[in-house]
Amino acid sequence: MEATKLDEYELTPNPFDPPTDILDDNGSPDRRGAVTVRWSRDTLTLNYIWRFIGPHGNYSSHHTSDVIGVYGFRWGGEIAGGVRNLMDEDPGIDEVNGWDDIVAGRVPFISYRHSF
Repeated sequence: MEATKLDEYELTPNPFDPPTDILDDNGSPDRRGAVTVRWSRDTLTLNYIWRFIGPHGNYSSHHTSDVIGVYGFRWGGEIAGGVRNLMDEDPGIDEVNGWDDIVAGRVPFISYRHSF
């Protein structure tokens, strides 16, 4: 479990200007969090990851869920597959600034790694 709560986030455009607090502006949420649940048995591992980004600027808060499975073979190979953003949640949108995050939607994936 990970959680972050920022009290301040300052930007100094140049050394001669005073710092400006940009917390909760577009792209600078004061809260983020993630919870990972993992189950393993022998060479199989299953993961569920829930991520949260708090409201900021004109963007509302949003969350995503990922599901990932990994199976390790005796010969050094490993196959993984899953879905990022399982529920196809859209990030916040602002009429002026557009999307808050990369809009990829639901992303299924599969990969194979081999160690020599």
